[in-house]
Amino acid sequence: MKMKSMKMGKAERDGMMPTAGVAGDDQGPEYPYGLRLSLDSASLKKLGVSGMPKAGAECEIHAKGKVIRVSQSVDEKRSDKSMEIQITRMAMDHEAMDRKTLRDLNLDINDPKVRQVYEKERHR
Repeated sequence: MKMKSMKMGKAERDGMMPTAGVAGDDQGPEYPYGLRLSLDSASLKKLGVSGMPKAGAECEIHAKGKVIRVSQSVDEKRSDKSMEIQITRMAMDHEAMDRKTLRDLNLDINDPKVRQVYEKERHR
């Protein structure tokens, strides 16, 4: 399945309210409402995340969900569709996130010393 960027263009952002408390967000949010996923301590534990990544780090997620609501409306000016999905199963590749962090720091995962520290931190 090919991933698509969900980032909104300028036309989509026009007229949207800036997100309170988000630095550099004077033009409104970059992504549509509802695409943010919040994970609590229990969820992070289920996903095997023990150490917290830095804010801004990328991660990969894979999820299965169930459509719980669909809506469609049409008026004289436009039509609108929406769908709500309840995530029922999920995986997060925090190793990919860690490897990207290593690349960002110009560290080679194949270096035995780097690999030893990586494995130790990963299992903390």
